[in-house]
Amino acid sequence: MLPAGSGVSYNHRYITSKDELIGATAVGYADGFRRKLGNIALINGVRVEQAGMVCMDQTMWKLENVPNPKVGDEVILIGSQGNERIRAEEVAASWNTIDYEVVCGLSARVPRYYFYQ
Repeated sequence: MLPAGSGVSYNHRYITSKDELIGATAVGYADGFRRKLGNIALINGVRVEQAGMVCMDQTMWKLENVPNPKVGDEVILIGSQGNERIRAEEVAASWNTIDYEVVCGLSARVPRYYFYQ
């Protein structure tokens, strides 16, 4: 829990306006995740907003709507969790590009899981 007025990310690009629960994931622009504001993720089946800028090896997330967040929870950047889904096309639209650029831009250190029906 960060107290109100705490700075998050490079240059404290995000400042908490109240006491806020912020989580960090080990994914950043070195992984091909664009360094911009407005990214989203899924944690415990809930859409969460990015807090601050994407860093080289980390991205921080606002956890206020996530039920019972804890260290080790799965974080989905592209894919499904619970009843929610983030498609590459949705990410591409927020990055002002095409979906192929999103998936091809992910670095080799990002694990890939393929599911066939």
